[in-house]
Amino acid sequence: MLSFETYAQVSDFVRAVELPPIQIRGIAGEILPYRVESLVAEAAGAAVISEHQPGLDPYIDLGALDPAAAAAPSA
Repeated sequence: MLSFETYAQVSDFVRAVELPPIQIRGIAGEILPYRVESLVAEAAGAAVISEHQPGLDPYIDLGALDPAAAAAPSA
């Protein structure tokens, strides 16, 4: 979980969902939390898809895929 201030700093690197405001002891005012859903990564022009949910944890490096195999129709 991230605060809005932290999310603003890392929003280019993560996908997150805004949650309802919360109150934290010792901090004046409400905090707007964000739950990180996945990471967004781009290296050498290749996108990486990394999603995390209960029962689902795929990691796909599009740059590592064989273009010929990716273009071939599946049987």
